[in-house]
Amino acid sequence: MSKYVVSIVIAAVLGAVIAVGVLYGLSRDKGGKTDVILAIDDIKEIAQLATVEYHISTFFDRKKQRQWYEWLDARFIVFLKGVIKGSVDLNLAEVQLPAAGTKTVSIKFKKGAVIVSNPEIGRDDIRFITVSDPNVINRISDADRNRAQGDAIAALKKAATDAGIVEKTAREAQILLTKFLGGLGYTAKIEFEGIQLK
Repeated sequence: MSKYVVSIVIAAVLGAVIAVGVLYGLSRDKGGKTDVILAIDDIKEIAQLATVEYHISTFFDRKKQRQWYEWLDARFIVFLKGVIKGSVDLNLAEVQLPAAGTKTVSIKFKKGAVIVSNPEIGRDDIRFITVSDPNVINRISDADRNRAQGDAIAALKKAATDAGIVEKTAREAQILLTKFLGGLGYTAKIEFEGIQLK
């Protein structure tokens, strides 16, 4: 049985959006008129700022079944914590700049554009505690611990997915891009294929 402790840390660099907007929203003065130069690469660079981090921990109580010639089952507990990040794959974004006379930038992210990383696990982030290892021949082995560690890592990633890391990452990208483009006088129409944005 596993338990999840999920604390969500959303890395939003909204102050940086304004600074980047100033850098990337280059302006030229033409007889009192200001034209904003908008490039697809600029939009994609802003989307890179949208990341979501989940700090998750879990534990498993594992039992190693006794063999026919042994008296008792062996038991150990696995404690694991890690950081899982959600980010946006900019190679899967189609950006359509506004047509003449319009101010709407359309950005469509294809399916799979939100990437959920494998857990980042430090050396001290995993612990194995032997509860009982009573058998002389069929002891708890490194292979048993490795299997339990793999299950715990898969559980961390599943917990982040179940907690909505994909949707939250897409929403964060939508907020950042909308604020960036809004600061330049544009309206953003942002879609993620297969993800419902609120």
